[in-house]
Amino acid sequence: MIGKVEDPIIKRSVGRKQTLIVYTRDGSDKRTKTILTPDADAAKPCFSDEDACKIAEWCVKIEDHYSKHHGHSTPMDIEWAKGITGELFIVQARPETVRSAQKANLLKQTQVTEHNPPIIEGSAIGSDAASGRVRVIRDVSEMSSIKPGEILADMTDPDWVPGLRIAAGVITNRGGRTCHAAIVSRELGVPCIVGTKDATEKLQTGDTHTIDCSNGSTGLV
Repeated sequence: MIGKVEDPIIKRSVGRKQTLIVYTRDGSDKRTKTILTPDADAAKPCFSDEDACKIAEWCVKIEDHYSKHHGHSTPMDIEWAKGITGELFIVQARPETVRSAQKANLLKQTQVTEHNPPIIEGSAIGSDAASGRVRVIRDVSEMSSIKPGEILADMTDPDWVPGLRIAAGVITNRGGRTCHAAIVSRELGVPCIVGTKDATEKLQTGDTHTIDCSNGSTGLV
């Protein structure tokens, strides 16, 4: 649709930006620190419609280039950044690990035949489903308590990836479709629901639940 219609943007939404990483600039040993995002900034989009169209145009060109190079369609995982001057940059591009590994003639579809009324909703990552005991994780020090086949709640720290490798599913309070938990879950094929806002308030360690990402963009617990 890029370059073919007047307004190619299908949907606009502003994510929840609760924290902000900034340079310390105070002589501290740590170069950055995490602060709460000012309300005015949290309510604003991070980039303009023009930025979105420019990034999309670049992504199409990058995917076309690598598809021609490999001789077949090659979905790409592309990272970009916007500098303090407002200039856009492509930071990294690599073959996307999930779609590119799928067999072209094989379709896997999951269907949950019975479902109690959902107690939690969020953005679905993947299209699978899983059932298991819940393990609420609030600190990396609790990682050793994770058991294979559990559903991990509020797994957002990159240091917790080893626990995700043995999990049946992941649920987070924060984050969107491009957050770290979402990216790693896609790569591992683990169903994940992000941005639930209150998963750790409604779930308790030891509860048994089903995480369902099989019905489109909204994941249900």
